[in-house]
Amino acid sequence: MTDVSCSGATTTALAGPQGSTAPQLDALGADADVVTLTIGGNDIGFSGNLATCAGLTSKNPTGNPCQTFFTSDGTDRLALRIDDTAPKIAGALAAVHERAPRARVVVVGCPDLFPDDGVGCTSSAVPLAAGDFAYLRDTEKELNAMIADQASAHGAAYVDT
Repeated sequence: MTDVSCSGATTTALAGPQGSTAPQLDALGADADVVTLTIGGNDIGFSGNLATCAGLTSKNPTGNPCQTFFTSDGTDRLALRIDDTAPKIAGALAAVHERAPRARVVVVGCPDLFPDDGVGCTSSAVPLAAGDFAYLRDTEKELNAMIADQASAHGAAYVDT
């Protein structure tokens, strides 16, 4: 087993160096049996988006300042980032298949961070506005649906966490 995971990696990190670390694709060869990827969340800036949302919460803790911010021009910018990431994941999966043609490729979805009922628990540890939990849940589900679609379209299995 070779682990070349990197918590901050985007799809471009698969083929390019990550600081002094070699590209992740360099770890693959024709003898690989299984390749797992957790991919896509960093491409849409998921952690940074949550930090933005947390920063907006103090202005409207019972409302939905995060959703308002990301949709203020009438377009959901997070949904656009998800759409823009789909071809990057397609390219990443093609590159994995090229380097490891006989490997079973498994794409792991982003873990569910928000409850299905859309009700959140706001605290100093989870500084998100009460009205933003449903929006963030739906955004995460949209991201995972796109990842699952790309996995299916490119001969990979998808794991729903």
